[in-house]
Amino acid sequence: MLKSSLRITPEKLTIGNGVVTPGLQALCMQTETANRRSVAGNTLFGGIDLGFYLGPVWGGLVVSKFNFSMTILSGVIPLLVAFLCFCFFFPGFTRRQREIETQ
Repeated sequence: MLKSSLRITPEKLTIGNGVVTPGLQALCMQTETANRRSVAGNTLFGGIDLGFYLGPVWGGLVVSKFNFSMTILSGVIPLLVAFLCFCFFFPGFTRRQREIETQ
């Protein structure tokens, strides 16, 4: 079962990345003034690069302590943290977007 789910994982990751990244980029651009949009974009992509670094480090730590199946299951933890951060900070984004629109 694990082998069959691993075969379609790259496709899922590609689709997920292709759907989420443009949405986050648009959200970042909409919550900043025109002269600060480059800072927002650089911050977003800095975070994405940090995730590309920390993901394999996290996976390597988990696989060295447990097994490969646990590495896949432990990927739920960063997803939950990211979702909770999004839920916590999203009201601030919408408030900031309204401020920008009224200026």
